[in-house]
Amino acid sequence: MDAADAAEENTQDERSVKMKEQILAHLRKEKIKLWLEPYCNASGSSVHDEIQALSESLAVKLTLTDDTGTSSGSREQIATHLVDLQSHALQRLREKNALGIRLVASKQHMDGVPPNGVAPALSSWGQAITEESKGNSLHLQIRGMDAKLTPSKMTDDVCRVLDAKSVRLIWKGKTIACDDATPIVKLTSGKQIEGCKTKTAKTVELLCIVSGYGYSPPSPQTDAVTPDQPSSAPIDPASAPRTDRSIIQSIKTAATKLQFSSSGFEITDQRGQLVSMSRTDSVSFLVALGMHRLARSRIQESQESQKREHIASALVFLLEADQEWENSSVLQNWKSVVDNYGLLQLDIAWCYLLLESLDDLNDALRRLDAAEGCLKKQVHSNFVTLAVAQAEMGNPIPPLCAVFVRLFLLQGVASRLQGRSETSREKMEMSRVLCGRLRESSPSESVEALAGACWVDPATAISALRRGNGELDRAADIIAADNKEEREATLKRRRQHRVGKCANGDYCNVDLASSIAALIGFDDVNLEGLLHEDDDNEDELSTSAQLVIGLLRLSNNDVNVALELFNNTGAEEVIVRANRLGGGRAKAKKPRVDKKKNHEVRDMDLASLVSMGVESVQARRALEATGNVDAAILWISADDGKPGEDKPGDNSCSSKEQHPPRETLLEAELGEALGSDSKQQLEKEWLGLSLDQEWDLIEKYN
Repeated sequence: MDAADAAEENTQDERSVKMKEQILAHLRKEKIKLWLEPYCNASGSSVHDEIQALSESLAVKLTLTDDTGTSSGSREQIATHLVDLQSHALQRLREKNALGIRLVASKQHMDGVPPNGVAPALSSWGQAITEESKGNSLHLQIRGMDAKLTPSKMTDDVCRVLDAKSVRLIWKGKTIACDDATPIVKLTSGKQIEGCKTKTAKTVELLCIVSGYGYSPPSPQTDAVTPDQPSSAPIDPASAPRTDRSIIQSIKTAATKLQFSSSGFEITDQRGQLVSMSRTDSVSFLVALGMHRLARSRIQESQESQKREHIASALVFLLEADQEWENSSVLQNWKSVVDNYGLLQLDIAWCYLLLESLDDLNDALRRLDAAEGCLKKQVHSNFVTLAVAQAEMGNPIPPLCAVFVRLFLLQGVASRLQGRSETSREKMEMSRVLCGRLRESSPSESVEALAGACWVDPATAISALRRGNGELDRAADIIAADNKEEREATLKRRRQHRVGKCANGDYCNVDLASSIAALIGFDDVNLEGLLHEDDDNEDELSTSAQLVIGLLRLSNNDVNVALELFNNTGAEEVIVRANRLGGGRAKAKKPRVDKKKNHEVRDMDLASLVSMGVESVQARRALEATGNVDAAILWISADDGKPGEDKPGDNSCSSKEQHPPRETLLEAELGEALGSDSKQQLEKEWLGLSLDQEWDLIEKYN
């Protein structure tokens, strides 16, 4: 090719580029979209006749100039440019609508991936599939997804390809039921993160958590049993394997029934005061706390067994608890009041990290911000700053810092993955300093010695050692003081419960009794008679005590209103009006009932025995007779709890009040979550974290 030919070719290229630019400008001005009808059909193919008609129209409307004017082949050239522009637009549209899928599996699963990858085996999912392997994860891009692809089909295909037992699907922090008949295309519509700008928005991926080994194909459905095939025996629900979804549904159903039974589930604040909440509202709170407790047990199992499926199962329960918080209007108001919501968000982000999917679950930082906001409201504004300074000097720091160790670790990892190096280094250093100091004050040998000497669990021993700066004697004194404080708090709640509620439904604040008594001139107010474990053995209350309690209830715990009410109404009328409120147990003198004293049955003790396989009615009888789990086991072993025996207090366990099977399931699944101290139990678990796993991750990401 000589110089003249090359120059001519360059000139033609310039003309073509100029023509294409003019066509594109006109299309934008007239808002003509080549990727929509009538220029493109529903299947994404170009409509030739419409493109030709548009090219003829543009040839007339546009003045495509060059050195020689408009050439005779302009219509063909315009049509060619329109097809190119349309193809480019359709390609971008397919990329935008492609679904990203992240398969999180174990090394054993990944070792079984075919040499040519998983894309060929999953070709029925869409028109084109690309894959990229990263450690124990597979990133898939599905273009032109099959509109009929369902979660059931997707999970079965993944299990078959990776020889897995189960797959959990999570989309935007919410679990997708594997038996959902809704197509994946519809479930994952709207893949951009809400609140993000278009230029910086990341595409959300569908998370598939693979667990278990050994693929079992779904059983074919048969309409009838042939004569030569014996009918299957009915499956015992108790022995049938239960999925996470079935457990969740059973717990929700049982929580409703249990709350409307005689269980007496109560909620207390940070000071141990009873918090008034309707039964309907407390069901949501019970389910949220129960799911959280169940997830915590799964996380603990994962630490002991090193199995990822426990983490995946925990994440399912955590996300269900999160949905309970989000969907309940009552719990929405509690988010900024209690730290349970913050701890829940922290646990969700922790599971993301353990599953190595923190960088893909784009709501992790949002959850961490929510956790930090909730937790910092529970402490002084300078708590973290002072704790870090004390840790750097080798001084003791509060066990509550264990929560912030995990928070800063997660924030540091998330910031690092987002490219914010400075923030990441700052958070990781704070986590390292706090974690190192807490671990120094609770060495494993001291934990074992203290737990054995004081008969406490390792978490309680760790928390006490950290509060005592690692000194065994101080830690033992702390445990003894805590036990005494818990007993006093229990007695205080019992007294608060038995005096009844105020006119507005709040619990009566018995701490104000002495103040009101002094104002009205009574010094002999004694509420100790309300501390008996048996209602029938309550001591009689003096008239002054009845009066003070009545004033508290009628005034809704307002001292000034109580004083005004006493001056205007008189003592006798106050007592009469208070008795009309009902619901209280502040009784006047009554004859004693001469019968054996029964112990109060705590829900957490009852749940512990039921989870061991003891019948609910028999467990309640044993606890009424003994008062604690250990003695109840001996009582049952000695055959003292036969159903036919008539024991004092059996009237509280009539057949009408026996828990139905689902309530028994709830007790067995949740255990201590049914107790009134489930919130305190969560706090104890956090304060007593060993932090070994956190330290390993700090070293890994530093």
